[in-house]
Amino acid sequence: MESNASDTARSDRLWRIWSECRGVNLSAPEVEAARQRIAPLTMQLVGCTRAMQIIAGPYGLSGSVALKVVLLHAWLDTIGRLVGDPVHELEATLAYRERLRPEGSDPGARRDG
Repeated sequence: MESNASDTARSDRLWRIWSECRGVNLSAPEVEAARQRIAPLTMQLVGCTRAMQIIAGPYGLSGSVALKVVLLHAWLDTIGRLVGDPVHELEATLAYRERLRPEGSDPGARRDG
């Protein structure tokens, strides 16, 4: 029970720091509502080991690099859900641009005018 209370206090402190950095002052009910939104996402990290194996296998990444990739994606997804899903919007924008690009063109090719 003590661990749960310290985890709650730690997440509350981190949330307040993050919100102050963004210039947003949140009340206690707003912090609790945000914590409730984050809780299910935290449970998704339980599958982190399996995700690491999936990422590390085909690409030959070390475990620590795979862990960073998984945690970065989880973090971006969490922040995205809190601030209006910019990660998924970015993915949708990139997919849209990919569809608009003429077939056979190289997106990294330099265009000389």
